[in-house]
Amino acid sequence: MNKKEDKLIVKTKHLDMYKTEKGFFYCQRRSVNSIAALCFKKIKNEFFFLIRYQPMPQIEEKKVWNQLYPCPITGSIEKNENPLTSSVREVYEEGGITINESDLIVINPSVASTQMNEKVFYYLVDVTNKKIETPQNDGSIFEAVSKNIWVSQKELETIINNNLYLSSLLTCYYYFLKLVK
Repeated sequence: MNKKEDKLIVKTKHLDMYKTEKGFFYCQRRSVNSIAALCFKKIKNEFFFLIRYQPMPQIEEKKVWNQLYPCPITGSIEKNENPLTSSVREVYEEGGITINESDLIVINPSVASTQMNEKVFYYLVDVTNKKIETPQNDGSIFEAVSKNIWVSQKELETIINNNLYLSSLLTCYYYFLKLVK
């Protein structure tokens, strides 16, 4: 959360910008913190990963507003939610998979960037033998153009080596590799 002495510069429906007493600017989302959950399943000794392709912020490589980039399931931690309940909600909303908090493998959180005060809470989720339904999404245009694709471990490594992707994908996959050693 922003400190009370920080000066509010811009306030919008989803994002506020503040200036600290030392002249540093930072942004704060309506829901400050977020989750990233990489779902995986094992079929005949091979791992598959649910990759969510969704639009990203305005980056130089982006050619059209709805250009999709690979990432794990992500989402904001809403008011009255903790990271675990948010993850359960987001995995169902974006992935169509019903899970429980006990299905989540917790990874240490990190700060998203030096330009925001957002912490990202990372999770791995083994969804082997879980029922997968059509994702419900949240009704936003952002989620309406997103899509999910199951990929093999080799395909995921190709994505990570050859594409621009959300950093949370690499973070989650790194911890997956540590898990399966």
